[in-house]
Amino acid sequence: MNINMEMNYWPAEVTNLSECHQPFFTSVKELSENGAKMARSMYGNSGWLANHNMSIWRNSGPVDSCACSFWPVASGWLVSHFWEHYLFTGNEEFLRDEAYPLLKGAVLFYKDWLVPNKDGFLVTPVGHSPEQSFLYGEGESSTLSPGPTMDMALIKESFNRYLKSLDILGIDDTELKNEIIEKQNRLLPYQIGKYAQLQEWQFDFEDKEIHHRHISHLYPFHPGNQITPTTSPDLTKAVKQVLIRRGDQATGWSMGWKVNMWARLYDGDKSLEIMSKLINLVKENDPKFKGSGSYPNMFDAHPPFQIDGNFGATAGIAEMLLQTHDGFVHLLPALPTKWKQGTATGLKARGDFEVGITWKSNSIKEAKIVANKSGVLPIRSSVALDIKGGHMMKEKTPNDLLCPMDVGPFLDHKKTQLPQIDVPVFYEYFIETEKGDTITLIAK
Repeated sequence: MNINMEMNYWPAEVTNLSECHQPFFTSVKELSENGAKMARSMYGNSGWLANHNMSIWRNSGPVDSCACSFWPVASGWLVSHFWEHYLFTGNEEFLRDEAYPLLKGAVLFYKDWLVPNKDGFLVTPVGHSPEQSFLYGEGESSTLSPGPTMDMALIKESFNRYLKSLDILGIDDTELKNEIIEKQNRLLPYQIGKYAQLQEWQFDFEDKEIHHRHISHLYPFHPGNQITPTTSPDLTKAVKQVLIRRGDQATGWSMGWKVNMWARLYDGDKSLEIMSKLINLVKENDPKFKGSGSYPNMFDAHPPFQIDGNFGATAGIAEMLLQTHDGFVHLLPALPTKWKQGTATGLKARGDFEVGITWKSNSIKEAKIVANKSGVLPIRSSVALDIKGGHMMKEKTPNDLLCPMDVGPFLDHKKTQLPQIDVPVFYEYFIETEKGDTITLIAK
């Protein structure tokens, strides 16, 4: 549950297969019951927790001998899938009955788990950045340290979404709300380290393995939406620096994650390059087939085999064609040069919009968007569009189901320049829609 389980479900909402999320939701609800017992008996905390993995018996504690098994912050990542389902469907009944109780439980554990550091920032007392190690002292290495970025990212996201839920649902939870606001304001900010990288740990340790397959500390960039190129350009550049330092080659599921990362950097060519490496043929025990990629059965290569990289890359293809995490329904945000023409139908956008796109000569030709519920449809495109249907709005009115988080200020310790990112020039439109409207967009 430090990436693999979640990655399997990344395509569920973006490819309009929300019903496929249901087994995941059921398992998490079952897990939370044991997680509440574990939070009380092992930590003396309220709420519920989850660690690195679970079985069909929904065990919530550390269960094996690897250092990564201790990771008691997994609940936030699991609950984020419930929140995403709400964003894609706008279903407030689901938010109230399914997502909110689990989100509140995760927040209750987190707020009890935090401690102040020497500077007064709140951090987790001990944490793990799946599944990386760091160097300290005279070449010593460890996997545990207070306040790693991944811990802080999940807590920032969960606190923010809990407070939003109170407003959306009209819930009066004043005492806890005030405590969460106070602690949210004291959380350790994100940091840019000496190499101009998004810092992985509270302290700027050296990586034990610079090309490590995990990029856990980039969670706020993807699958989260705390850091985006338009809202946090310097932090986005620091994310890119991590990807450059980690390199492209990795085990199969890791390359699936990187396909999504580069798409959110608007670099479709890099996404496609990594996806091509992901489908590189690998045969076990054959010296002619080295590296990573996919086995002959098409499962991604991570012995014995895994399927999460396949699902992760599927979500990555959707991210190349449609992104809706940064305030807009962004059409063809990271189209690879080699995909000169094509059509995609049935994609899903946050805000409960169904999207079909046709492009030619690497540029959008036409798009049709169906509004499954009434609301503002904010459009972002690299070309000017003629719009038929809905009602064009003069004011820039956001749709809260698409808006990214505000992460606030960060701490900057860099000793070298940040890499450049290419943010394209956008045309932006705001359209008021009614349930059932079909909006047709045609390139001028």
